[in-house]
Amino acid sequence: MAKLITIRGPTRGREYELDELCLLGRSPACQIYIGDLTVSRQHARVTSSSGKWVVEDLGSGNGTYVNETRITQALLQNDDEIRISTSVFRFVADEEPAGGRWVNMVTVLAGNEPGLVNTVTQARVPVPQAFLESNTSELTIRGDLQRAHRMLETIYAVTEATANVLDPKKLFNQILDYLFNIFPDADRGFIMLLDPNNQLIPSAIRRRRGEGFSGGLVVSQSVVGQVLQEGKSVLSTGTANPKKTASGATKMCAPLAAGGKTLGILLIEGRVDGRSFTQEDLDLLSGVAMQAGVAILNAHLHQLLLRQSRLEQDMAFAKQVQRSFLPSEPPEVPGFLFSRRYNPVFDVGGDFYDFIPLPEQRIGILIGDVSGKGVSAALLMARLTSDMRYFSISEISPARVLARANAALIAGVQDNMFATVLYMVLDVPRRLLTLSNAGHVPPLLRRGRDGSVVEIDEATNLALGVLPDAVFDEFAVELAIGDGVLLCTDGVVEAKSPIQEEYGFSRLQRAVASASPEAMIEGVIKDLQRHSGSTSQYDDITMVAFTRRT
Repeated sequence: MAKLITIRGPTRGREYELDELCLLGRSPACQIYIGDLTVSRQHARVTSSSGKWVVEDLGSGNGTYVNETRITQALLQNDDEIRISTSVFRFVADEEPAGGRWVNMVTVLAGNEPGLVNTVTQARVPVPQAFLESNTSELTIRGDLQRAHRMLETIYAVTEATANVLDPKKLFNQILDYLFNIFPDADRGFIMLLDPNNQLIPSAIRRRRGEGFSGGLVVSQSVVGQVLQEGKSVLSTGTANPKKTASGATKMCAPLAAGGKTLGILLIEGRVDGRSFTQEDLDLLSGVAMQAGVAILNAHLHQLLLRQSRLEQDMAFAKQVQRSFLPSEPPEVPGFLFSRRYNPVFDVGGDFYDFIPLPEQRIGILIGDVSGKGVSAALLMARLTSDMRYFSISEISPARVLARANAALIAGVQDNMFATVLYMVLDVPRRLLTLSNAGHVPPLLRRGRDGSVVEIDEATNLALGVLPDAVFDEFAVELAIGDGVLLCTDGVVEAKSPIQEEYGFSRLQRAVASASPEAMIEGVIKDLQRHSGSTSQYDDITMVAFTRRT
């Protein structure tokens, strides 16, 4: 009996005994299955006639080669090599003993030297045909093993083909393509995934004949329920089309699952004039569905990672844009020193500050906090900063600037967001500070003459965006040599300790113990860290400080 021995390829070392007709190809129905997408479903065949063996190419796309010569048909000689894609087989021609068949007997001979690997020799003995015919259980087991091996090869090929496909649409189409190759009697294929509401949504639909798709998908709800709830594959003969009932089983449905979670279902519908699907077909579909579920989950996770990566890139860009609205350096003002600290809890935040050059040696000093956090707060912060700069140039009075900013905020914001804003104008030649407070943390004034710290709680008004006709007043204070002013957002005074105690205004006043603006801010930061301990920062922290030197 002649045989083919695989000398290169996925089934290296395997031997196939040849019958009078042997098909080689990618279809599981072939006697020699080659799990390679570059191989045709029925790629080639080997036939026997009058004791001679012939190999014939069946119109494959990539060709069949004998001893590296592409052939249409060739007479095989002993030790000829047949190559199909990356798989190479050696043809071995043996004479069959009379009344029986050659079978392989393997004898293991122990090595007689220390460290010598055991040697395996092979001998062939004739077995009577009558014995083989009577030993049906052995043949049955061998057939079962061959089917199991073919199933594993198919599942492995599907896994290999889909492992690196991370685009969901391309993956769905590739899975259905492969299933149509595996099941030649399949007419339609469906991949349906569960949405967040646990509703099945068609994700891919394929029909074998033609590009279009006609006719709805008719499938029993009880079948779908069993597949989804019990995680079992179902072979179904029920159908709304009487013609299909005559052809036997028409649908196979298997769950798509991975990571302990059911993702959806994989359904194959047979042709009206095709053969009935069998339990063996269903077992094969179940194995493919299991691997497809893993591939789909991987593709889904890849899409999530891509979205996360894009989001991180967008957030990094938003951070750069927001920082561009904030001063890169403190201003240089004759007779004054300035410092600032900006520490958002996220990449972008709702806190903001600004130094606005004004005519007649004046400078506008702004600090604010938009309600909320993240991107929405950052967008409103950008708008408010621009509005305040515009209104500050055209209005001398801080109260008037806040009134116009309030009107603009109410007119343009639809989701009831608001902002606390402290705006002051420093008249440098007169050493006069005029301020108006729209619901913000009051500024602290440290007197240089005695080191006392007082709260400037005058001219405190409603936050911007609360009332359209809100009235704002203002307050003026003259700064003496050595006087320092500290502005901060509520992320400072509302910082929590491990026992959820707020930092508070009293602690803030005690921490302002230096005349230097930089030292003033550093003192508050260190005291905040002592108070908060291991508690994470939960709100943006922004501080601005300045001191009169001369």
